[in-house]
This record gives sequence, structure tokens and C-alpha cells, in this order.
Amino acid sequence: MALGDLAVVCVSGERGVFDLAFNLKYSLKEELGLAKSQGLNSIIFITTFMDKIGFQEDKFVSMVDMLTKKAQAFGFKNELVQVIPASLFDGCNLLEQRSTLTPWYNGPTLFEAAKSFQTKLTAMRAKQAAMTFKFACSKIFSERVATHKRLFGRVV
Repeated sequence: MALGDLAVVCVSGERGVFDLAFNLKYSLKEELGLAKSQGLNSIIFITTFMDKIGFQEDKFVSMVDMLTKKAQAFGFKNELVQVIPASLFDGCNLLEQRSTLTPWYNGPTLFEAAKSFQTKLTAMRAKQAAMTFKFACSKIFSERVATHKRLFGRVV
């Protein structure tokens, strides 16, 4: 049983880097597989570095098509997949106001999208999701201290 309900995956929209995300063995496939294996059914893709491609609508539309197809291949339903154009440098489409840099984008900001997914949860699941946080760890080591055991690892 998953303790979370939403995955947020940042994908670079920069020329060449976006295409690599689909071709590398351990990139987008790993992120989607990890999210699905944890029982997550909702996913938000943030296409970062939109400033590097001049906030072009046609590039974003092709990224949306590729990302939704990839998410569908891993079992995510279209209505639970959201793709948001963003520029972390400019703060574009992250919080409550939509950016003037993307006038062609009418969808929600990251904050609005996360809130809308949360409203789809039942009250019990929303309370549980608000109190939990999951992350992937690799290279885990343990150490016994006098009164307890400590775990160390690398967050991936």
C-alpha cells in the first residue's frame, strides 16, 4: 500500500537533454517504474529549462505527447497525468500565478495541480498523505549506537 498519492518528476526541456531522458537506461523509465512500484497513480511532470528553448509552444506540445505516452506505458491514466511548462530560474508556473512567459498555457501551476490531485483523495487518504514522505535510498549502511540503531544512505 502506498503512503503517497502523487509523484512530481522534473524533466529538462533543454535541447538534447529531453531526448536523452527517453534513451538512457536509468532515467525517466526508472522514475516512472519507481513511482508505479510504490503504488502511486498520479504524476506531475515539470518540464524545466523552458527558458532555454524560448518558451516555444510547439516544443512543449511534443514533450506533453511523449511524456503522456511514456506514462501510459507504465500504467498511469491520462486524467491523472499533468505536464506543466516551467522555468525554475524565472519561477514560471510554479506557484499561484501563471507566467506571462507562457501565454499559450492555460493549465494549472504546480501548486494548483498538486492541490487538485489532493482534492481527489478521500479525507482519510488526504490525512495519511499529508503526514508521510517517501524517498528512494541507495547504499544503505547501519551502525549500532549504545541506545539505538542509525541508518545512513544516499538519497537518489
